[in-house]
Amino acid sequence: MNKIVNFILGIKQKYTIHRILMGQKLSDFQFADGLTIDVGGEIKSSYEDLWKTDKKSFYYIDISGTPNILADINSLPFKNKSLSNFGSFNILELIQNPGAPIQEIFQVLRNDGFFVGYVPFLYPIHNQPTDYWRFSKATLFDLLNNAGFKDIYIEAIGGRFIVFYDVILPKKLFLLRLILSSICLLLNKLYEKFHSAEYNREMYPSGYFFIAKK
Repeated sequence: MNKIVNFILGIKQKYTIHRILMGQKLSDFQFADGLTIDVGGEIKSSYEDLWKTDKKSFYYIDISGTPNILADINSLPFKNKSLSNFGSFNILELIQNPGAPIQEIFQVLRNDGFFVGYVPFLYPIHNQPTDYWRFSKATLFDLLNNAGFKDIYIEAIGGRFIVFYDVILPKKLFLLRLILSSICLLLNKLYEKFHSAEYNREMYPSGYFFIAKK
């Protein structure tokens, strides 16, 4: 029931379906105690409450705006092995050399720390003119593995009809968004009766949710 309520609220807030599903994945995971950093947030992100971690040790960084800490993800102002968790949602595609910040994150995480995030795949260009990349699952795995992460989990989020809704995403009329998104979810479920869910989401991913443990 909570997932249904959260889905309706997300559609009302004009979220894409993959953004709602990403939030569900984040809320399902128990993170390590200690300092948590999320990059790209302005004081409070729309998904902060979904983190299962100590909010008193939760901070945002960004290169501009009003985060808790003004910092560049390519040169993090933290001591090695000082962070428990690091979040990066819809950020890596905006960096010209995404391997560099991933290596930075690996260095500042403690030995049992978690790097969690999301990258888009079948999704329109955004944040122009600094949208540089779309990552396949294999590419994302290689980036994380090459940085030193060994325990890597990557899940495709989406499917043929979820991608369709996320691309056409109507901006007005909540009732229209709710009807269209519900139809697309239903069609996605029906499609997976004939093709496996893994096939549907791996072949037509909106993007990838990942968790990498140091």
